[in-house]
Amino acid sequence: MNELSKTHASRQESALPFPKTAPMALILRAFGILLVIAASANALLYSDAVATPLVQSDAWYFLETFLPRYLEGSLTFLDLFMQRGAGDHAQPLQKLVLLFHTKYFDLDFRVEGLIGVAIGIAWCWAISREMMRQPQADPLRNAFSWICVGLVFALGLSLNSSNIFTWPLATLGYIPLLLGTLYFSLVMGQLLQKARPVLVLVATLLLGLCTDEIALVLVIAAALACVPLLTSSRRSKLSTLAAGVTGLVLARIFLWWVAQHAGTGAAVLLPSRGLAESLLTTEAFSGLLIPFSDSLVHLQLLTSRFPDNTGTAALVCAAAVIALQVFFWVTVIGAWRARAYDRTLAMATFLMLVAYALTAGIILSRVPAFDWNYLHQPRYVMSYQINLVAIAVMFHYRLTRSTPPASTKACVLERSAILLLISGLLGVQWHASVYNWKLPHYLIPYWQNTALAMQRLATDPRSPPTACTDIMTVCGYPEEERVKLISLLVDKQLNIFSSRFQIRNRLYPSLATVPGFWPGSTQEQRFDQRIMLASATATLAADPVAGSCGNDAAQPVRIHLDTRDLAPSGAQLWVDSVGAQRTLLASTTPQETTLTVEHSLPNHSLLSLVRSDSQGVLSQQQIDLPPCEVVAPAR
Repeated sequence: MNELSKTHASRQESALPFPKTAPMALILRAFGILLVIAASANALLYSDAVATPLVQSDAWYFLETFLPRYLEGSLTFLDLFMQRGAGDHAQPLQKLVLLFHTKYFDLDFRVEGLIGVAIGIAWCWAISREMMRQPQADPLRNAFSWICVGLVFALGLSLNSSNIFTWPLATLGYIPLLLGTLYFSLVMGQLLQKARPVLVLVATLLLGLCTDEIALVLVIAAALACVPLLTSSRRSKLSTLAAGVTGLVLARIFLWWVAQHAGTGAAVLLPSRGLAESLLTTEAFSGLLIPFSDSLVHLQLLTSRFPDNTGTAALVCAAAVIALQVFFWVTVIGAWRARAYDRTLAMATFLMLVAYALTAGIILSRVPAFDWNYLHQPRYVMSYQINLVAIAVMFHYRLTRSTPPASTKACVLERSAILLLISGLLGVQWHASVYNWKLPHYLIPYWQNTALAMQRLATDPRSPPTACTDIMTVCGYPEEERVKLISLLVDKQLNIFSSRFQIRNRLYPSLATVPGFWPGSTQEQRFDQRIMLASATATLAADPVAGSCGNDAAQPVRIHLDTRDLAPSGAQLWVDSVGAQRTLLASTTPQETTLTVEHSLPNHSLLSLVRSDSQGVLSQQQIDLPPCEVVAPAR
């Protein structure tokens, strides 16, 4: 049979399972493309809504050691590779991102989060590029291909863990994934064509410099995933391997020299027990299942959905992921034995090995120092869920392979089962997205109160800090260092002390910086006619919770507000209490007109509902609690 006849037979064979494939192929292809767009837009919009713009946690370290050199003009190239200690990684690209938004956005970490998501989208594109490299023989296979590409974007940009997006430094974790995927595509191409060892050496060296120790994981995973593809001569294989090893060694020598030159300390996590001892504990089995279950549905989401059966739900999720991984390795081994192992399956294998290695690194470094439950840390989900992305790539291989099952019935069953699995995975992502989109509502008051705390610290940095939020690790710094860092932000007008930052994020460190409250001068009141002439005025009610009464302590109060569509940009609920600073209790989005919250507040506090944009007062209400009952003394 000639090649033309083979192609014709192949197309007829692929069309057999679904007789009328043209309409279905068009619908599936359109759905896959819409899925790519929706997943990317959802991640970008979510990052814009929840990425913490303020200096938080590890960012205080960079503000202490790295940014002063840039602001003083003494920054050198070697400073990009500085580390906190032996347990840290050199992060030159992350530092370049930090310099970018410091220069152009006054140290706005929300910009860093958005850049991280953009890199995540690029990572999904790099994977999809390998999946789409080979043109499909018929429209239905092309449609299946797009469905799997959409699944890669949905899983790779999953909202399963909100912490990946709320903490911009964690969002930049997409950087090594993108670099590793591009590196693997390069190496795979070199092995399948005429190898150029110099190119592999340079690429490995750059990968090692940009990702530090993670490069070792990426290079080994790339080498193992490429083994079934090796068709080049022995000499070509050895030269490529030597080039990769040389690049890694050169990168490690350079980073070691930088660490010695910078005087990097040897601060590492000291384990409270050995790994072997951890593996022998009663929690070891359930602990080892955590990466599997959390990769599909994180514990926080499971707890909210199944509060009484969280453990059982976690076991079901872990079992489902393990079953998918068994299916994955059966596919890989079967394709290898049948000499059908191609670039798509090689990419899937590479991603799965990276997921295993990163997860093993977390277990080795964290479990002995803490315990098994530490694996539930939300930021680790990015490493765990790479295995699901690998499974999505494997689905692409099975749905589009040129040698489907011999039986038409078997082909229909296989494709139907895989499409059902894809539907289930997309359903899980939908629920995770709906659940985590509730978070922005609670973050805005938290950020505003953090901004107020930073202003209090700036006003009197030498006094022991009080009411610090958990992201203000600077509050635990020695006094001199604390004064230095806060003064740096104030003097350089960075972060919350930048007027551009305040307007862009609608966060203000003090009442004086809020538009309409200008310090040092008296003003005449200006009335907003939209509020004054509204047919239905906004309402604000404060009702005591059962048992609350007017004593000296703060009492639980249930507050209900209705903006009556008078706050197109959202509204803010503030409280003023004698002896306390003005505090933001809650915020509404432009789509929310009503809200009910519960807070413990002193009696006679004044509640103010204001527009988020103009700060025009919509309604006010004073809290008047009933008097407490006087209990007569027992006779």
